[in-house]
Amino acid sequence: MWKPFSARFDDIIEQMKSHREVLLDELKILQLQASKESRREAAEERRFAANERERQAVARADVELIKFDVEANRRLLEQQYKGMEDLRRSPVCRNYWHILTFGNIIDETLRTIQQWLNPPEFALEFEKSLDLREDGTGYWIFEEPKFKDWRMADWSSKASTQNPKTISNALWIAGM
Repeated sequence: MWKPFSARFDDIIEQMKSHREVLLDELKILQLQASKESRREAAEERRFAANERERQAVARADVELIKFDVEANRRLLEQQYKGMEDLRRSPVCRNYWHILTFGNIIDETLRTIQQWLNPPEFALEFEKSLDLREDGTGYWIFEEPKFKDWRMADWSSKASTQNPKTISNALWIAGM
């Protein structure tokens, strides 16, 4: 027999209301967590911005100090240059000025020649190239049959039977 709607579905409706309340509570919890996370991120961003402003202030102060030093050095150089110009114009020192200028040219030329003749900083360059080298570079040669034969060669017995000038310890792998 047919029962009234409320009698048949009241149980299901009550369960749905209960599930709805649980779902709404979970949504509130998620919203609160999202709000908490956004507040934490905003606080972190404010700390980062404050640190950045502080670093910028220090950098600006450093730049101002450098500007001050540069300006002071510029004024000092202008005074020295003016003094040198006055000295150069004086008839007594005109000959000495030419000698000083010629001496500076010679000094600079000698410095350039010495720099050209000095050996390069090979140790530094070698270390830089080692840092740039990929791991395992060049190890393939140790697996080459020609290298293994060369390494296993008995050089001491050959040296005793042949002329030492004809023996070569060099390894040549053509086409590699």
